Amino acid sequence: GYLVSAIGQKIFLWSLRAQELTGMAFIDTQLYIHRMISVKSFILAADLMKSISLLRYQEESKTLSLVSRDAKPLEVYSVDFMVDSTQLGFLVSDRDRNLLVYMYLPEAKESLGGLRLLRRADFHVGAHVNTFWRTRCRGAEGPNRRGSAWDNKHITWFATLDGGLGLLLPMAEKTYRRLLMLQNALGNSLCQLGGLNPRAFRYLHPHLHPEQHPEQHPDP
Repeated sequence: GYLVSAIGQKIFLWSLRAQELTGMAFIDTQLYIHRMISVKSFILAADLMKSISLLRYQEESKTLSLVSRDAKPLEVYSVDFMVDSTQLGFLVSDRDRNLLVYMYLPEAKESLGGLRLLRRADFHVGAHVNTFWRTRCRGAEGPNRRGSAWDNKHITWFATLDGGLGLLLPMAEKTYRRLLMLQNALGNSLCQLGGLNPRAFRYLHPHLHPEQHPEQHPDP
């Protein structure tokens, strides 16, 4: 195995040989890398201000190269993978208390041949998520157990800075539609505190720069 580390914008890959760490490869990234996770030969790196990058280590040529990245600025808090059978997503939490899911889709036109990671989902959590961890799903147990659709999925858990816990679970479109209908029915039938809209609360809260707040810059 290898050890990956980051110093500022540089990412280094190390190998332990004869009780010493030997440098294998390095790459320059965006601004300041503060979190990384890996799966096989791929590394997902989170930048303090410049969103996420997907890297790959090629052992034959001993090179660490950029596969794809998000081109838009994003102040990332934490990252992890979302595993849905043969599909792999990249889960990101940001400073505005949002969760975002990116995917590597080189066939899509808007990805520019795979150079750009595409955002496939986003919603507002309402708290700063500072850590993720994953556990494998388990189907029904017993002698009559059959192959379950949940066996090849992972639950991605998260913890927030205000002490909350939550989880994300990939599911089939049919199951999602049923739960969405139930959610809409409950939202319409139950009284909400202060008359607030629960669906509007879950919409993405984008970060606005000072020049995007006209009320802070009144005309003279």
